[in-house]
Amino acid sequence: MNTGNVLKTKSLSILHKVLKDDSQSFPMIRPGDVIEGLILEKGSRIMLVDLGRYGTGAVYGNELQSAREMTRGLRPGDKLLAKVIDSDNEDGYAELSIAEAGKQKAWDEIIELKEKDEIIKIRPSGFNKGGLIVEACGIKGFLPLSQLSSEHYPKVPDGDSSKIVQELQRLVKEDLAVKIIDVNSKSNKLIFSERAAMEEGLKELASNYKVDEVIEGIISGVASFGAFVRFTDNPAVEGLIHISELDHRLIDNPTDVVKIGDAVKAKILEIKDGRANCLRAR
Repeated sequence: MNTGNVLKTKSLSILHKVLKDDSQSFPMIRPGDVIEGLILEKGSRIMLVDLGRYGTGAVYGNELQSAREMTRGLRPGDKLLAKVIDSDNEDGYAELSIAEAGKQKAWDEIIELKEKDEIIKIRPSGFNKGGLIVEACGIKGFLPLSQLSSEHYPKVPDGDSSKIVQELQRLVKEDLAVKIIDVNSKSNKLIFSERAAMEEGLKELASNYKVDEVIEGIISGVASFGAFVRFTDNPAVEGLIHISELDHRLIDNPTDVVKIGDAVKAKILEIKDGRANCLRAR
């Protein structure tokens, strides 16, 4: 870095500071603000940024190292987005963080997606017995088991956690349509729901059917609480036959009377939240 240019820039920064103190002609920036500037000088230990009416900002060595991938290829004159760490440090600069700005921008995008109630595509990168590990805008989040659609919910009759994990593993690297249902940047909380995304389409599809209507379907899954039935004439619609509605007698396990692939008739008892609750018809 050219020492003369650095001293000149630093002098200008101090002048800006004096003017701010004397006349309050320059608006204030605060820690936490995300601001855009133009790179003035870029070295291995410091990067100076022209913040326009806010004066001069500085990105220091440690921060430059942690954000080296983000700054690779940047040159003087290039635009830079940064987060204010200290609005006026002992050098007379606004101390900046590039990595924190990227994170803040990502959280802002996520909050906007939630506010707009948008459906987005995500691809799970991992799993545990509670659900799927996913990511949006570079921020890691979680898709709980309870928020999976009926198509992807592990239909394990005995509730064996090892079998549930095996089913979840099959969803890794598969694209899923989801909505963001809970977000908190301060606690790094980001929760997704595939069920919420599916309900929009299913509500429309379910509106084509009526209570007391008898449909033909295929058993698409069996769980301890009942059996899922996929409508033959519209495979995008799936209903649930509760264990109490599977047979005229009390049963302990749905697999005692049905198995995946069985053709059945079902009477629609209720259409709620995009799903048809059914009674097995004879």
